[in-house]
Amino acid sequence: MSTSTVALVLAALAALTVGVVVLLRRRPRDAHTTRPAGLPPATRLCYTRHLRERMAQRGVSSTEVEQTLSSPDRLEHDVTQQSMRFEKDFPEKVLKVWVAREPGAAWPPADAVVKSTAWAFTTTLEVRPDSVGRLIGRRGATIQSIRQATGARIWVKDNVVHVRADDGRSFHQAKERVLEVTRCA
Repeated sequence: MSTSTVALVLAALAALTVGVVVLLRRRPRDAHTTRPAGLPPATRLCYTRHLRERMAQRGVSSTEVEQTLSSPDRLEHDVTQQSMRFEKDFPEKVLKVWVAREPGAAWPPADAVVKSTAWAFTTTLEVRPDSVGRLIGRRGATIQSIRQATGARIWVKDNVVHVRADDGRSFHQAKERVLEVTRCA
């Protein structure tokens, strides 16, 4: 083989390798999570008394549940709960709705039993670079005190503060404390 042929073969192999790497990175990380169409409009929804009580406690309306089930942003088979978890993004929160899924049963079902609902509150706040140190505090003391006082999960990456909590009260308290600390800088 001539030197130019070897160089051509090596260049082709390099291009093929780059192509494979690009394709592999485009695949979803979790094969169970997709962007689904949701339950068909003909599906009858069954709300149990327990579910209605939980919805009232958590401030979830049947309209929000129906929106989530008809056009979810994410859908995942929850094997441990024997259900499908539908998720829909709303401003500063995500609604999670669990629908019973019997192993081996046809999907989507003609009648869907809605098992539970839950909100996950989340936001991102872009802050000035000089505010990040103030928020974190000496040895992480400030951010840790906000976490402990509110129960929210808070972390900073590239001048963006992420705040997440399972209940609205903790979420709003944590968000206000973060804004309070970062405004002063």
